Amino acid sequence: SIFPNPTNDLLNVYLAQMENEFVQISIYSEMGQLVQVHKVKQNENGIITMDVKTLPKGNYIVTVDSKKRNKMESVKFQVH
Repeated sequence: SIFPNPTNDLLNVYLAQMENEFVQISIYSEMGQLVQVHKVKQNENGIITMDVKTLPKGNYIVTVDSKKRNKMESVKFQVH
């Protein structure tokens, strides 16, 4: 899950049951253009915070890719 949604500065991605895993978090514009990539190791509280204040207002898709679990998830969010 992600919060807050909509946002204007920071976006938190909660990754349940993925503690200590390396994940890739990608943010895409509505047009499918890749605008940010974060390769991080999941921490103990399950929350990764990303700075999105440089993104123009609009709708975006965040994807989380875990190679260990061979799984990808995506969620829509809005910057206002």
